[in-house]
Amino acid sequence: METEGEIKLVHTVNHWKGGRVVLEEFFRLHPELGVRYTENVYNNFVRIHGPKLASVDVMRKAGLRSPALFDVTKFDGIAFDILTKARVAGNQQVST
Repeated sequence: METEGEIKLVHTVNHWKGGRVVLEEFFRLHPELGVRYTENVYNNFVRIHGPKLASVDVMRKAGLRSPALFDVTKFDGIAFDILTKARVAGNQQVST
């Protein structure tokens, strides 16, 4: 039951998850990449690849110092392509 002044928000967006958790799981699932997750790996990944991930709507940030959020429905394929040097064009992966 709602009390006066309380608004019950319906949570409909559940595919955006915290970047650190997503990236750590990504590297755990891809041992073939040979990358061990650390805080520095996360910071460098977001700094180097963040603009490309944002341009294809896989990463969002609420502000400059805010943590990254990744779309878990798209992240795996795009991140793998970026890290293995495949070209990422527009909203699709293009293998080289």
